[in-house]
Amino acid sequence: MVAVMVTPAAVTAPVLGVFGFGAGGLGGAASAHQASHAPIVARGTFATLQSFGAGGYGVPIVHGVVRAGSVLVSVLSAGVAMAGRKKIPAKDENGPINEDDKENRNDNDNEEAGDLIQSNIRRNTGASKSRL
Repeated sequence: MVAVMVTPAAVTAPVLGVFGFGAGGLGGAASAHQASHAPIVARGTFATLQSFGAGGYGVPIVHGVVRAGSVLVSVLSAGVAMAGRKKIPAKDENGPINEDDKENRNDNDNEEAGDLIQSNIRRNTGASKSRL
């Protein structure tokens, strides 16, 4: 996709050349379409593709469309990849964490913190557990 964004001519010139919109003028499918759908509308799709083949005003238009299509394909493929990705559960040293488990662990952490504070107070003041 990066190559298409940087050099869209690498894709557009060969593809449109196959359909008859090349530097040598109309040919193949393009000339058959023009013969069966005359007159061609000025600045319409067919005229823009002809202009692209001749190196005229159609070049930036066709390149812009190709670049926009490339961005669209990239965004859609990234979205599909993200949607299909399996969600990896959060883990810590005790294993997987779910929402209920988080709440219980927080309660246990608070109790452990309280016990640690009390033991530090006892150690620093010389108090026994019963006096706290």
